[in-house]
Amino acid sequence: MDSQSTSIDCYARRQALQHELDSGSLIDGGSDFLRSTFKDVVPRRAITKFLTQSKSYDMQKKRWHTLPSNPSSDEKIAPKIHKILKEIFKHRPFTNEDRKLVCCDGHEVKYRNSDLCSHELDPDFIILGRGGRSFKERRFPSSPTYAQCVSLIRVTFSGNPRTLQSQITLAATYARQCFIEQHNRVRVYVVLLTETTMWLFQFDRGGATYSSSCNIHGDPHTFVRIVLGLASDEAQVGFDTSIFWDRGKRWISTRNQKGRRVDYLIQGDGPISQRDTLIGCATRCWRVIDPHSKKQYIIKEAWRLIKDDSEAVLLQSAKGLSGVGQLVAAEEDPTKTTTYFRGCRPFDYLPTDRAWCRMTLEEYGGSFDKFDDGLQLLQAYRDIILAIFDLWERGILHRDISINNVLFGKDATPPGSRGVLIDLDRAIRITVKDSLLGATPNIGTRAFQSASVLYSDTIRHDAQVWRNPDLQPYPHDYLDDMESLFYVLCWVCYQFDSPGIRRGLPHNLSRWMEDPGISANSKSLFLASPLPELPEYFQRGSAFPHLLEKLRQRFLTISEDKQKGTTTPVRGENLKDVCQDVGLEFGIFLGHVDKAIEEWNRNIRDPPKPPPLRPTGLPGFATPEEIARLEAGLNPFQTVGPIVGQSAAHTTKRAHTDLDVDGDDDAPSPKRHKTILTPTNAVPIQPLPP
Repeated sequence: MDSQSTSIDCYARRQALQHELDSGSLIDGGSDFLRSTFKDVVPRRAITKFLTQSKSYDMQKKRWHTLPSNPSSDEKIAPKIHKILKEIFKHRPFTNEDRKLVCCDGHEVKYRNSDLCSHELDPDFIILGRGGRSFKERRFPSSPTYAQCVSLIRVTFSGNPRTLQSQITLAATYARQCFIEQHNRVRVYVVLLTETTMWLFQFDRGGATYSSSCNIHGDPHTFVRIVLGLASDEAQVGFDTSIFWDRGKRWISTRNQKGRRVDYLIQGDGPISQRDTLIGCATRCWRVIDPHSKKQYIIKEAWRLIKDDSEAVLLQSAKGLSGVGQLVAAEEDPTKTTTYFRGCRPFDYLPTDRAWCRMTLEEYGGSFDKFDDGLQLLQAYRDIILAIFDLWERGILHRDISINNVLFGKDATPPGSRGVLIDLDRAIRITVKDSLLGATPNIGTRAFQSASVLYSDTIRHDAQVWRNPDLQPYPHDYLDDMESLFYVLCWVCYQFDSPGIRRGLPHNLSRWMEDPGISANSKSLFLASPLPELPEYFQRGSAFPHLLEKLRQRFLTISEDKQKGTTTPVRGENLKDVCQDVGLEFGIFLGHVDKAIEEWNRNIRDPPKPPPLRPTGLPGFATPEEIARLEAGLNPFQTVGPIVGQSAAHTTKRAHTDLDVDGDDDAPSPKRHKTILTPTNAVPIQPLPP
């Protein structure tokens, strides 16, 4: 890659990081933030004694006399700052043998797994750590490294044209790298120094807090205290000591189902998955083992928005559902909120503030791209459909169906649990009024979001351009989740020549990962066009071609209708109240999958005993007339009446069927249909043309 391309990539990544910062809170902590941070790290009288004895500070003139008055560049003051910092750290009462100040000038700072340019990850000084509970290494590294970074210091001169905002963004690159490499980090501190002034930055999963400026000459006590605080104990500088090293092994401490604290042994070198963002939920998962029972679990920790439902509470509501990941225990800590980190009162939180949660979960199999054969994939796909329906019946909508959130069940698991749906961190309750809010592309995994969800911001933009405030996107509903699951299946089928043999992502599918507009257009074209030819493995027996074609046709009808948005308010108290024919729709999907399983068994291997629809009894049955009506293209999302002021003859056409709904705003919402599922023998599947 040439230098110009590298420069462009670096700029794009900086812009992405800036977007992250913009999505969080940027808090001006003022002088209070300076006073409260590291306030007990060292007594004031000890600092006074140091200043009196210091060779660098003049108590009479109240000035660090080694610093130049008007430097012309960073290079002019960095060595002088280094001399002052070394004197502070070497003062005997302040000495900490497990901390080391390193000047990065002339050293290559080591880092891993970064998508940023190397020069953007080079601070002027790094304070390194060793030992304790957070560092496996008992020695300091030969070169500065983010893996053992405690805090960071950046030096500039007062004439630098960079704004404070740009300095915060640069400091954010350092903090983000710490979060990527240090799996038990909850906040990171960075100090910006000039020849006269200091600022303190704190980064956490909710955003950044910055202090007011501090004159290091006129207020040397605060300057020395903050510098010493950067090298203080693990908890004070932002490490979570409940994840710790002991005798060469890493452990994680949490609450079990009885509320008792238990230490689990972490398997492997680190998390099995993590999100490498600075701001956000920062989900991180660990595979652990109970040293006593030898049972394995998955521990998941995340930073949810305080205003959102807790995933642990939603999982508790889903307890006992086959095909849905099961919660073993959960732990939340009121002192682990971004509000608390800033020293604010609990009720002073902002909409972007976040709360920490750690959950112990049952362990399951691999994701769908780890399939062993086509039958396993079809059976698991069927059980995920049931899981989405069962969650709906419990009043929960997932909203983030992706390749990483649909897993195979444990070995020899019964029907209903051969596929498992996990991660409810973006789920909502469909029984609340907010469930009727329009969809947004900011929720979900880009490659698998439905076309209508991706188009939702376009609809909002059009409403502004056309000055039509009544135009709005439809709410995210179960059909969007089902469309996402369809894209997961396509993702697997088009990427593999056979189980375990990946062929690479086709170009048209790779565009699903682009920005919302490109992804939406690519998916709309995919739904509106004949399916691309499948790899030979998935063409055997026609099970997959027939299934994907049936699903493509159904989602084309749904997507075309929902992408237009609506100018009429959705009628009903909540999403569950307004969605119609839910059980019938799921029965259709299950019928298509059952037909594919039958075709696979008939053509690929000796047919086993047909699987039951579900392990338990059915809530109801669909009539052939209802099936035929839905197969004809009726969209079950019958929630909208005609535009106010229009007659019934001008109602919006929805999937070839005019809705005969009164346009009166005060009219009652349409009556809910009984929720029904359809067994295989009740679904009149139409044969596909040869």
